[in-house]
Amino acid sequence: MATYEVRCECGRTIPVEARLAGSRTSCFCGRTVPVPNLSQLRRAAGETAIPRTVVERIRLAIRAGELPDNRFCPFNGRPVDDTVRIRVECERVTVRQRGPSWWGQFFSHVVFGWLALFLPRDQGRDEFGHDIVVDVPLAISASARESLAAALGRKSLVDALRGTPLYRELLEEYPAADVWIIDDDPA
Repeated sequence: MATYEVRCECGRTIPVEARLAGSRTSCFCGRTVPVPNLSQLRRAAGETAIPRTVVERIRLAIRAGELPDNRFCPFNGRPVDDTVRIRVECERVTVRQRGPSWWGQFFSHVVFGWLALFLPRDQGRDEFGHDIVVDVPLAISASARESLAAALGRKSLVDALRGTPLYRELLEEYPAADVWIIDDDPA
């Protein structure tokens, strides 16, 4: 796995693996150091800016104006003349508080009585995963926009997105992704 370097305020350089991109690490001095996202780590290391993840490729294609690329509406098959934005929440950070469980707190109150009030409770938190959210455009027909006001289920949105190869690849990589429309008003 690729290793990159981040710099602490104290001046030390800390080696980090690519899997830690977007998270935090600790320096020998005791400070918590934020780790930039993977594209920033690669750029700082002088690597070419070739997008390697499907999320990076989608964002690059959107910036280049290559998406949406469908010519027919995935909802009714008519020619497209409108666009709707869909949020794909691939992954979210999970936070777990460290410290005694409710059972441990109860036990400490039973054993130590009022002295348990002075025992430390919060011992930090652990973060797992990354926030990976992509807003993707999908070309639709104007007549389909009217039906978008009615609640569309996740399955119909996922099926519509699968018509675009890059979106299909994203949904294959993140099969449990949450999907919903973020703008359903005509622009």
